[in-house]
Amino acid sequence: MKKVIIIIAVLGVIVAIPFLFKGKLSSSASVKNALKPNKPFITTIERKVTVAGTISPREEIDIKPAISGIVSAIEVNVGDKVKKGQPLAKLKLIPDLENLNNAESAVVSARINEEASLQDLERQKKLFSVGAIAETDLINAKKDYELKAEDLKSAQNRLQVIKVGAAKDSGTMSSNIIFATCDGTVLTIPIKVGSSVMGRSTFSEGTTLFTLADMNQMIFNGKISETDVSYLKEGMKIELTIGAIQKDTFDAVIEMIAPQGSDTQGSVKFDFSAAVIPKEGKIIRAGYSADASILLEKKMNVLAIKEGDVSFSGDSSFVQVKGKNGAFRKQYITLGISDGINIEVLSGLTKDDEIKSPEIDGNSL
Repeated sequence: MKKVIIIIAVLGVIVAIPFLFKGKLSSSASVKNALKPNKPFITTIERKVTVAGTISPREEIDIKPAISGIVSAIEVNVGDKVKKGQPLAKLKLIPDLENLNNAESAVVSARINEEASLQDLERQKKLFSVGAIAETDLINAKKDYELKAEDLKSAQNRLQVIKVGAAKDSGTMSSNIIFATCDGTVLTIPIKVGSSVMGRSTFSEGTTLFTLADMNQMIFNGKISETDVSYLKEGMKIELTIGAIQKDTFDAVIEMIAPQGSDTQGSVKFDFSAAVIPKEGKIIRAGYSADASILLEKKMNVLAIKEGDVSFSGDSSFVQVKGKNGAFRKQYITLGISDGINIEVLSGLTKDDEIKSPEIDGNSL
């Protein structure tokens, strides 16, 4: 039995030897590859920056009433597309009692004056027919009646405006009906039927009834740091990734760059906006968050190395360059732009140099 066990053990060792030898070779090859120096190479480097921002309509129009009252009807819903001049809501006027009383009194007074003037005109006509007065007196009586009749009409119109918002047969739109002032989409309706609203005046902005916007003209608004703002130019194209539409990207064209920056959490940033170029079949909603990818610099066919191969000491940068005797020495270099992986070498290296990554020493340990 012992002999059988010994034989099995010997056979196991014989079978395992090739695998152990193969593993050792693989490990040696891995170490050799890890210790292999890198070389500078020619490539294209793009320096980009990503800026977070939001999408909003180019213009948002607040619809406010000209008079105060109570909302009696709302004709549209949020999201509806409306045309200029389309009725949006109707108000029930609540006239000021003092103004109403004054207007009613003015109508009564004007009617009395008009009736008195008419009686005087009739009397002047009878006297003129028998030759008792000159024609001039009759003409003056007619003019006086016409003026009194016009005063009565004006007083009645003022009373009508106070009561219903528009003069009778004036041909103008009633001020108690709210109309769309532009084509667009209804974004918000902050009022409800029964809400009290205040009209525009010298002392008040008035209550906002609706907010309209043209959703075909959207703007990306973002902030960029002071170190990068100098690279932006009006008319520059940028690429947008919208959080709610991640499968697609949208182009945009920079339209405005703020001439003055603002302090944002300890750093100075500049506002900028870009017109979003719409895509057919893709709906962009107001308030979407988006990231703008902006190409700040691009250099083609430049000498570069991996950024991980560079060591830094204060304001200086250097690499370990392989000498003719095979030993590595410190070589100071001047760097250009970087894309986070590759970095441009302006001076200090040639295409034929061999450099050692700082990670090699760690691997060899």
